[in-house]
Amino acid sequence: MNQSKRLLLYLLLNVILSACTILTVLWVWDRPSQPLQHLLGASQTGAGTGPSLSAAPVEPAATATEIKEYPQGLISISSIIGAGSAADEKVTITRQGTGELQMAGWKLEDSDGNVFTFPGLTLYENGAIIIHSSAGMDTVIDLYWNQTGAVWQEGDTAILYDPLGEIQATYTIP
Repeated sequence: MNQSKRLLLYLLLNVILSACTILTVLWVWDRPSQPLQHLLGASQTGAGTGPSLSAAPVEPAATATEIKEYPQGLISISSIIGAGSAADEKVTITRQGTGELQMAGWKLEDSDGNVFTFPGLTLYENGAIIIHSSAGMDTVIDLYWNQTGAVWQEGDTAILYDPLGEIQATYTIP
């Protein structure tokens, strides 16, 4: 009987310890206000950003006070296809040069003043992003402007502005 009590006590202790471990892991995992790096003791690069499960880590965007100037040639508008059809319109933006480029605050504008503002994403060396005029779900390489009508027409000029308002690239639709 003594051995049965010890075994029962051991099983009960095991269940309690397992439950505590699972609850602790779930509590740590579900804390959106605490970055994973902070919990692991690493330095924090951006306040309020949580852990990311994306393939490439998203770095916090630099603010205008951190960057005084963006050199020319960082980025280009490679093409605009499907002009005149909102469902088919696509603008391809390509990273030129080396390193990573934070796109938060960059703007794409057409001749009529329609403006697409880029979300916080990183464009890597030789990488490209496609901006669709139509509605859709953003992915790592496709962004959607959610327009109901066509944005681009033949002869329009697309202008890409950096966060400081400087023109970084232009493209005229043939």
